[in-house]
Amino acid sequence: MMLWEANVDYSTVVGYPLGGHYSRPSVTISTDTVQPQGLLFDPAGDLWVASFSGLAEFTRDQLTEPSPRPKVVIQGSNGFASMAWDASGNLWVDDSGADTIDEYTKSQLSRSGTPTPKVSLSSSELSNPFGLAFDRAGDLWIGNQGNGQVLEFTKSQLTKSGSPVPKLDFSDGGYAAEELVFDPSGNLWVPTGYRNSIIEYKKSRLSNPLVSPAVTITSVPLNGPCGELLDPSGDLWVTNYYGETVVEFSKTELQKTGKLAPRQIIQDVGGPRALAIGP
Repeated sequence: MMLWEANVDYSTVVGYPLGGHYSRPSVTISTDTVQPQGLLFDPAGDLWVASFSGLAEFTRDQLTEPSPRPKVVIQGSNGFASMAWDASGNLWVDDSGADTIDEYTKSQLSRSGTPTPKVSLSSSELSNPFGLAFDRAGDLWIGNQGNGQVLEFTKSQLTKSGSPVPKLDFSDGGYAAEELVFDPSGNLWVPTGYRNSIIEYKKSRLSNPLVSPAVTITSVPLNGPCGELLDPSGDLWVTNYYGETVVEFSKTELQKTGKLAPRQIIQDVGGPRALAIGP
């Protein structure tokens, strides 16, 4: 397995063997995508890259090539950022430039072009959305980079375009709610880019609009945290856009609140944004 990282400043995607040495990537993919913001693997092991120039799909076999040409390119965005698959295999993308959340079906993703999203959600409460995650009920959660709000739209609200009222809307306590991750227990983890912290909200409290965090992690290496993922062992990986590092917090450390020391650090990586684990 590989740890993949999107470097905004260099417009590259790099890969490190998970659990190996992180001093130098073993794979560096230079692409035509401008400022890659999101990474996501599909069930076939193909890598999807969201960027300011659209969506690009690279097949599993292409991930060993230095300059592959995307299999599929979807254009028409004002700045795609985070992505999430729903239970039907359709792709949801936040268009941060347009302040919309868009759905593309599996058939639309099978060929290049400029398709009209099957569903496009807008809301006065969407402000530079930069994080997406589905919970087990099929509800879609959004992190707003612009105002620090976290929104929840129910599964039933995702069936047609429009401006639905979010089921839940709460603040992360600061600006720049970025990538969202649910852990196996259903707890929600949110990086707060301008407060240099990682916040956990317990599943049992996510129905409360005045929800308060159960865990707040601060750390000297946290400097503009934005992307995050949980690896198979339950450790949390976080990208630091301004610090140009990637840090790892162990599963044990995630039970604590306060200033924690990361276990691994990838340094000098040119505007790291998104992370993904795949082949």
